Amino acid sequence: MMRFKLTTLVAFSAFSVVAYAIDAPMLGNIKAESHQVCGKKIEVQVVALDYASVMIGILNKNNNEWDAFISENPVTKEFSYAKYQPAKFDALSHTFIKQDNKKMFVLWGKSQDEKNDSHYTLSLGSHSYDCGPMQNWPDDLANDIYGESETDQALSG
Repeated sequence: MMRFKLTTLVAFSAFSVVAYAIDAPMLGNIKAESHQVCGKKIEVQVVALDYASVMIGILNKNNNEWDAFISENPVTKEFSYAKYQPAKFDALSHTFIKQDNKKMFVLWGKSQDEKNDSHYTLSLGSHSYDCGPMQNWPDDLANDIYGESETDQALSG
């Protein structure tokens, strides 16, 4: 009897995850590719841009919206530690425009210690936060083509 309950619980839990999949947040008109948590609860979204720059989004705790920051210089695919400037999305041109704000910048990226272990760090002003592992957002292309729509799921559940 216990085995049946455990199997049922596992099956129900797996269904719940599929039924309530979370989409990656949008940073302007670009969907985040990966994400991580820095410190205890600072959410960071990451997008590699096509011109060797990287954009990160940090959840603003005052307005609960994503603020965008673009790397000041080209960044490698390994996301080496770099300086990021605030950027605003321009709806007319559909591009991000770096803001000239000398006081507001972010340092974020990966470094390696003497044992070749990688560590991500986020620096906001004089405070630095260790970051958790980088996690890719799932690609929902297969579900978009073959899966059920949210309407189908709502009608069946």
